[in-house]
Amino acid sequence: MLLDSFARLRRTALGAAWAKHLSFFLDEYKYDYGALHPPYQQADNQRRLTEVLHPVFIKRQSGPLNIAHVTDTHVAVRPDVYEENLRREGKLAGVSFNNYNKDFIEIYREAKQPPGAQPSDVILLTGDLIDYGRGHVGLIANASYRQALGQDGAYHPDRNWFLFYYLLASGKNYTCPVYTSLGNHDWRFTPYPPCAPGAPDPESLFHDAKHFKQRKRWADLLRVAHGPGHEREYAYSINANAILKNAFTSLGGLLQALKTLGKAAVAALTRDLDVPGSPVQTTIESVAWYLLLINPFLDYSVKLASGHQILMLDWAEDEELFNFDDPRTFRTFGERAANALTPLQQWHAEQFVNVSTGRAKIIGIHAPPIGPFPEWSDSELRNGVRTYAPGEDSRARKPNGEIIRLTSHPLFAIGLKDNPNLVTAEHGSFVKGRDGFVQTVADPRRSSCRDTFTGCRGRRRSERRG
Repeated sequence: MLLDSFARLRRTALGAAWAKHLSFFLDEYKYDYGALHPPYQQADNQRRLTEVLHPVFIKRQSGPLNIAHVTDTHVAVRPDVYEENLRREGKLAGVSFNNYNKDFIEIYREAKQPPGAQPSDVILLTGDLIDYGRGHVGLIANASYRQALGQDGAYHPDRNWFLFYYLLASGKNYTCPVYTSLGNHDWRFTPYPPCAPGAPDPESLFHDAKHFKQRKRWADLLRVAHGPGHEREYAYSINANAILKNAFTSLGGLLQALKTLGKAAVAALTRDLDVPGSPVQTTIESVAWYLLLINPFLDYSVKLASGHQILMLDWAEDEELFNFDDPRTFRTFGERAANALTPLQQWHAEQFVNVSTGRAKIIGIHAPPIGPFPEWSDSELRNGVRTYAPGEDSRARKPNGEIIRLTSHPLFAIGLKDNPNLVTAEHGSFVKGRDGFVQTVADPRRSSCRDTFTGCRGRRRSERRG
């Protein structure tokens, strides 16, 4: 049914340019990714029918619950092409290339069976499972498309989900219950050029990039890995690139526009970035195959056999890309979940904490309810006070719009009524219902002990093992 009613329509829509690969493209839906694609087919060339993974399973378990938490895996076909291009050009020698897919294989293996520890009973994957919804065609047809990474038409829906599913659940991989939720990158449909604004730091592709004496070294390696189009500023689609370039060129005047147009008008301007071909375009099409094959639930709760309970909450598609509450920069609050928490998610949270239980309750969500700002140091977080050095830009905006300067301020999970916006730990968080969620989950009268597992989108992938 899925092959006839979904896959065939999905691939024939690509048009005549890709018709010669139609049979292979349909096989990608039918069989596990590894047997069809290098480099995985070198060790796994058995064609296994892909199985529908959901519904999630619960295994018998007693005693303490061992939880593994993995986030921001950013699986994508493209890093495998990067590595192949570097290998063919003789550039891998002496370079520690960071292939995100190999990271996932290693981290997932350790999550199931941590070295020197008991096996995990459950694994939480809290979003950014893949890097974007349209994956590159990869190394098919004897790698004849390996230099087509800069061509928008070489990226097709679902391909990154094929690879993610293969790494997660093919063969004997799936031995421990895995509960997933989606992040902003999962909802993003379109790939980004490697140096586009908001893309992961290109240095993260090389474990040893921080030891390079010159930026030019990793930049040259990236040029070889990606090939033509690596220098594209914003998007692979020419039309989207022009729209985004114009938008970002205009952003310098947005703060001035804020004074005359108001927040609502400026917010409307920034929403125009969600256009077809834009790396921040979000759509249900990006997660359709995930819902059909891996997990049909966006928000759901699970009661384990041990009595522990898990609630997983979705990103809810849209991103708030700009926030003008900080007078220093229009992107202070990072990419926040614009629609979360939805009314349904708030209902889920209320029901979840109100159910009496003698076991711990665990919540998984990509956007952190409490997200420290990047410039807040570990010592300041421990002490609960942010201190500004002489001459440091310490401007902050009060809720009434007044701009003041601070020498120090306490760090709050929830801002007090008249405190400056920047004293609240809401970087990269969700926009709606946040204060109520924090208060509800933290209230000791509402339920038994809890923990919240979130994404950590700001960390460099090459340092993720820490």
